[in-house]
Amino acid sequence: MLGRSLWLEGSIENSVPWLERAIALNPSYAQARYSRGWTHMILNEGSAGTMCARDAMRLSPVDPLRYAMMASEGFMKATLGDEAGGAAIVDQAALEPRAHVLIAVMAAICQVWAGNVERATYWREDIAARGSNLTGNVFRKSFPFKDSELAGRVSDALAKVGI
Repeated sequence: MLGRSLWLEGSIENSVPWLERAIALNPSYAQARYSRGWTHMILNEGSAGTMCARDAMRLSPVDPLRYAMMASEGFMKATLGDEAGGAAIVDQAALEPRAHVLIAVMAAICQVWAGNVERATYWREDIAARGSNLTGNVFRKSFPFKDSELAGRVSDALAKVGI
């Protein structure tokens, strides 16, 4: 929990040793694996993060945070060059019943990257229909990507979708 608390506070790098310790102490702890995968995503360490997300879903296939695990896996897949495959996974995640508006934003970003204007528009309208006054700054604060190139790609996609 300390590792997750640290990344929620924005101290991503300091959360990593705690998350790795939790995984070492309990290799079946899906939440620790998901949280470590999320830090891999934020730090732009895609392949390692994809494996963590997959492991978390394998360990807890009906987890209440499955949508987030799926979104992390798909987003990382998109950052690694499979934009269409990643967008399909994040879309599925955003359609999960508990998925929050930030997951819909991730779906919109991935659809922009995949060149699917129609689907990106769908997600922009979905976000607006939720009554969300979400801005690009709020998204970037929630997902503080450390790699400047990735952060730039995210910002460009947010602008293209009108967020």
